[in-house]
Amino acid sequence: MQIQEIKFSLLSIPTNPTRSSATEIAAGRSDKITTLVVRVKTKSGIEGIGFAYSLQGGGKAMLALGQEDLAPILINENALDNEKLAAKVYWRTQTIGRTGLVQQVYSAIDIALWDIKGKAANLPLHKLLGGFRESIPAYISHTGWLWMSVGQIIDLSKPYLDQGVMGLRGRNLAGS
Repeated sequence: MQIQEIKFSLLSIPTNPTRSSATEIAAGRSDKITTLVVRVKTKSGIEGIGFAYSLQGGGKAMLALGQEDLAPILINENALDNEKLAAKVYWRTQTIGRTGLVQQVYSAIDIALWDIKGKAANLPLHKLLGGFRESIPAYISHTGWLWMSVGQIIDLSKPYLDQGVMGLRGRNLAGS
């Protein structure tokens, strides 16, 4: 199942509430989440979609790295060979870096490759990986930004808890 094409695009997603305070925004901190969307299309017509995000810039760097460095070495490879492709990217990008940006961008490609595997097998990913649950508890992770007080976090979280969400993830009380 040969990879025919890999397309990348950037989305700038605002959060509600904003993820940065007015003071942080004035100082240059982003109040949006930059998301790299990757579409991997095979010669057999199956398309997989993946994504990675960045909270503090780097979106254009992710886009350039994907388009200029990663996509060219993956075209015509077998989309079902996840481990082989990960190794190829790892060894071909040694001078760029083994972690950080390279892994962030490749993770979006890897998600798209797993999407292709699931579609090719006509199975949802959790079944393809051997899972047995039909659902899992959800948690909310956008109700606690660093600039918020504990009271604000509680107020924003309450509606989700009332809906049955079983967990919240945010900053700790020390502010880190």
